[in-house]
Amino acid sequence: HPFPLMVRDFQSVVGIEAKDQFKEMTGLLPDVVCACVGGGSNSAGMFIPFVNEPVEIVGVEPLGRGKGRGDHAASITYGSEGIMHGFNSLMLKDEKGEPDLVYSVASGLDYPSVGPEHAFLHDLGRIKYDTISDEEALEAFYTLSRLEGIIPAIESAHAVAYAMRLARTTKKTGTILVNLSGRGDKDMDYVIEKYGMDGVMFARGAIGNPFIFKETKSFFEKGQYTAPSVSDRIQTAIIHYRKMKEYYGEDIAGREMRKHAMAYIKGIHGASKCKKALTGAFTEEDYIEAFSLLEGISE
Repeated sequence: HPFPLMVRDFQSVVGIEAKDQFKEMTGLLPDVVCACVGGGSNSAGMFIPFVNEPVEIVGVEPLGRGKGRGDHAASITYGSEGIMHGFNSLMLKDEKGEPDLVYSVASGLDYPSVGPEHAFLHDLGRIKYDTISDEEALEAFYTLSRLEGIIPAIESAHAVAYAMRLARTTKKTGTILVNLSGRGDKDMDYVIEKYGMDGVMFARGAIGNPFIFKETKSFFEKGQYTAPSVSDRIQTAIIHYRKMKEYYGEDIAGREMRKHAMAYIKGIHGASKCKKALTGAFTEEDYIEAFSLLEGISE
């Protein structure tokens, strides 16, 4: 204390917003809420707003290659009480009681313990914890990318995989709210190198990252890629609008460009004024004025 409380409360803005948006969209609470669990920060923030609601909550741990020691990082499922980094929680330990070797295809989940609040909620029986293997997580990574154009972080893909499994194996699942806690940009080079990516995945992914083709070409040629600068994004976005206007006319281009414009500013810190201006943009002058609000902002 107070670190677990700080992490939980700062992250809970995601859970509060997801809860409000879900109720606004459906008029109801979800039947199931799930999120991946490594150290447990994203899931704690997602779960807390639902703890006192009639909702099933599931934390999804990484099973990695299997149940053997050193093959997974499922601290709650296979761990026991222990102290690590100054807090008492559940922990994967070796024969000497020290932190054991752990593994997950998702680097953000390969941690041999979990936040103490998760251990507490597990002991109370309020939250269920289950596991997802590397293979299941990667299947979910590809499926979401191909079908929705959303490339998730491999960590988050564990929660997506759980939702897919639940939908396949349960006759009546109701509604499932998944915390998509991170973007897969950071995983793209690893996935390409280890598993490959197909044209559908690239094309759908381009909706969320207009530079994915350029970055992929650079990766294959040089083994790395450089993210576009803010000025590159502005220049490309304006060219994009002009091409759409030339092809579709101003009415369609003005409306359609809004969703593309949001992709161009995605991940830029301090872009809130630009984002607000883009929601009302329609003409070329509107878009130029909105994007000009990014001038002076670095990545």
